[in-house]
Amino acid sequence: MELIDEEGNLFGAINIIDALAVLLVVAVLVAGVALVVSQGSSPSDLDSDTAEIQYATVYFGGQPNYLADRVAVGDNMTQNGNESVLTDRHLTAVDGSTAALTGRIKLNGTHDIRVGDTFTMDTDAYTIEGTVHRLDATDEQLDLTERSVEMQVVTDNPDTINAISEGVPLTERNPRLLTVQQLKIQPDEAVVTSEDGNIYRRDHPTRKDIRMIVDIQTIETTSGAAFRGQPLRVGRTIDLDLGTTAVSGSVTEIDSE
Repeated sequence: MELIDEEGNLFGAINIIDALAVLLVVAVLVAGVALVVSQGSSPSDLDSDTAEIQYATVYFGGQPNYLADRVAVGDNMTQNGNESVLTDRHLTAVDGSTAALTGRIKLNGTHDIRVGDTFTMDTDAYTIEGTVHRLDATDEQLDLTERSVEMQVVTDNPDTINAISEGVPLTERNPRLLTVQQLKIQPDEAVVTSEDGNIYRRDHPTRKDIRMIVDIQTIETTSGAAFRGQPLRVGRTIDLDLGTTAVSGSVTEIDSE
C-alpha cells in the first residue's frame, strides 16, 4: 500500500491536510501543558521556604571582653549587601578576658543563607565573623533553656577545691549562666599494688573527686542544646573559670527539660 495515494490521502484513509492539522493541535496542547508545569515550579515557589526565613542564630565564638561588650542589641550591619539588625545577644564567660558570643539576627532584604554558613557582622565599630546555627521565621529572642548538668572534676589543687561551693556562680559576667546547686567532694580512688602483687583500690591521699550539679543556660540550635557554641553532650569537657584558678570538668549527666 502506498503511503500517500493519488488523491492525497494518508494510507488511503486520512487526508494529508487533515492529518497535519491534527498534529498542529496536539503540538499546541503539549506546549501549553509544559508552560503551566514550568510556571508551577518557578524559582520563587521553590525558594518559598528560604523567603520565610527572617531570623538567624549566629555563634561568633570567643571574643575579647572589650569587643564583646561593644556588641549591643540594635546594632545594624551589612551581610552580602543587605542591612540586618541584632535583636538579641548572649555572652558566656570563657575566662577572665574572653567571652563566647551568640547573637540573634533579623535578616532584611533578599538573602540566601543556610545553617553552617559564615555570617559577617560588619558595623561601623567592629567586624566579627560567626557560624549560623539556626534559622527561623519568627522570634527576635534567642531560645535560652536552663538545664541541670552533673559534672566531675578531679584535682589535687587546694585552691580549686576551696573555690567551689554550693550556690556560688562560676562566672561573674553572668551569674545565672553557671551556678553550683549541689556539691559532693570525696577522695579520688587510686589503684595500688602490694609487695605480694595484689591490686587494691585505696583513697588517694591528696586528689579529690568533685561531683557537682550545675545549672547552666544553653541555647537551642538546629542540632539541640548548645553551650559556648558546642553541643551539650555527656563526656564533653567544659572549662570553668573560678577567678583565682581555672579547671576543666567533664559532663557526666544531663537532666531533661
